[in-house]
Amino acid sequence: MKILVSGATGFIGLPLLHKLVEKGHEILALTRTPHKDFKSITFLKADLSHPMTYSEIVSAFKPEVVIHLAWEGIPNFSFENSKNNLNNSVLSPGAPPPELSA
Repeated sequence: MKILVSGATGFIGLPLLHKLVEKGHEILALTRTPHKDFKSITFLKADLSHPMTYSEIVSAFKPEVVIHLAWEGIPNFSFENSKNNLNNSVLSPGAPPPELSA
């Protein structure tokens, strides 16, 4: 299965990648810090707040499943902080192009 994982090298994302690789899935990992230990995963270094910089790569990958784990810093579960986190990590326009590595 083709799976897109955001926050792929975080606290939850990294162990998840190990399991997904173990199960034989094809993975596109969106992250700020690509991980060199996985030969079978394509890492896309990108800032989620700038979707226009990576949308063509994601579209070409054609994921069947998206697992969104990205979060800015340690979560604060107040509505206002959650809203700001979403706006800062997903909804802002423009940025430099992402870097792909396999």
